[in-house]
Amino acid sequence: MENNIISRKLDFDTLVVKYPQLGPYFKGTKYDFRNNDAVIAITEVLLREWGLKVHIHSDRLCPRLFNRLDYLEFMRRLLGSWTNHVGLDVGTGHLAIYALLGAKLFDLQFVGTDIDEESLELARAIVEQNHLQEKIQLVLTRPQEPLFSRFVELLGSRNGFVVCNPPFYSSFDEMERRAEIKSGPRFPTAAANELVVEGGEVAFVHRMIMESEAVKSSSIRWFSSLIGKYDSLKPLISLLRARKIDNYGVHEFRSSQALAGTRRWILFWSFQPERPDADLFNSVVHQKTRRELQCTPEKLLERIDGLENVEQTRESGSVVLELPGDVWSRAYRRQKRFLPDRAQVVLLLENPIKLIWKSGHNYQLFESFYNWCKKIEQS
Repeated sequence: MENNIISRKLDFDTLVVKYPQLGPYFKGTKYDFRNNDAVIAITEVLLREWGLKVHIHSDRLCPRLFNRLDYLEFMRRLLGSWTNHVGLDVGTGHLAIYALLGAKLFDLQFVGTDIDEESLELARAIVEQNHLQEKIQLVLTRPQEPLFSRFVELLGSRNGFVVCNPPFYSSFDEMERRAEIKSGPRFPTAAANELVVEGGEVAFVHRMIMESEAVKSSSIRWFSSLIGKYDSLKPLISLLRARKIDNYGVHEFRSSQALAGTRRWILFWSFQPERPDADLFNSVVHQKTRRELQCTPEKLLERIDGLENVEQTRESGSVVLELPGDVWSRAYRRQKRFLPDRAQVVLLLENPIKLIWKSGHNYQLFESFYNWCKKIEQS
């Protein structure tokens, strides 16, 4: 995933001359990313290069910047545009890093919530130092307070989206065990609530999913969370399916190789009918929203023209279909009964023809239409 604003290539020779504080950690051609002080130093320098003055406290979590940038860039692609959108960072921390990067680099409005009063005080000082008070609002919440209720109140007529870096670990023992098999600083330096929560990231994101249902009629378009462990995905996807939340996906990415290339996943879900572009899915855990057909456009469109109640919008190279239900089914032909669902499907008249599910909640309807088209292909 590419970010068009920030280069991933770090010129340490130039940076060390410009910022001598990096010198002790740069030996030969390598920077010592295993040293927490070194990570803090390069993070502060990069933020300064991007126009942000930040002091990172050594007893707090130091974010991996390219990881955060990649997450924000993914959300931009998921939303299609930043226009009229406000972000919520759940557990924003002492840097409010998503809010800082979003406001400075993408001109976004952001709300950051946290249960740690000291972290929010530090974050407010950084926001004020960088004159971003008009773009960033920080809110202290209670541990048992609903995660999204304040955000919904603040949104008004604007659209919202949610990002989150949940605490990865269920206990300090788990954190120590995982540190033994990883390269990098043996123990991440951070406040306890930044790294550990009862039940770990699965429990935290489980709570996010359950509480998102309470605000599903709000203008929050997408909920999402970073996932640090691949094993966490299966129970969370099972929960989404059990709750009949059918519009979800998983995106895998790696941060810059200069920062160890750590593998992470973004789990995202929505109660809106609009389906994301198929290119945003790169994991096997999601439903296929793009299919291909090896037949001529003329043959397929002739048969579609014979369907009842299907609205068509034809453009150069594509056709948008509004499907009122499975009007191609045997049950409809015999009894005029069909699935009472709607779907929007786009046909890209290429070779092969591409069927793209753009909107709708019933995946069965899209698959049924695709299977009907396959029979035309084979006839």
